[in-house]
Amino acid sequence: MSYVANQDFNEAKMWTRKVRVYKDMPLRAFVDEMSRWEGFAIKRWECIPKDKQISAAICYQSGREAVYGAIRQAGVLLHEENGMISFCPEDKRDRVAMRLLVEKDRKLK
Repeated sequence: MSYVANQDFNEAKMWTRKVRVYKDMPLRAFVDEMSRWEGFAIKRWECIPKDKQISAAICYQSGREAVYGAIRQAGVLLHEENGMISFCPEDKRDRVAMRLLVEKDRKLK
């Protein structure tokens, strides 16, 4: 059994639901929570945009791709390789390629 002081009850209770709803959550906090939940690592935390917020509904069985998709829907590009995601500028070439691939997939549907 554990005890956490000064935690918002509604936020703590959210972990008991199959679908977790996030509204205007700071992107950094969302990525932190999702990385623990889905088991992916962050290349460099300082590269996560500080001014971005995210609103999303994520099913606990959705997997990493749903999380990555929610981040992209928030207008943030990311690069994923071997279970590690990056928001860093040096990965821009790969992120642009990923964005183009995602846009191509959307047109096919």
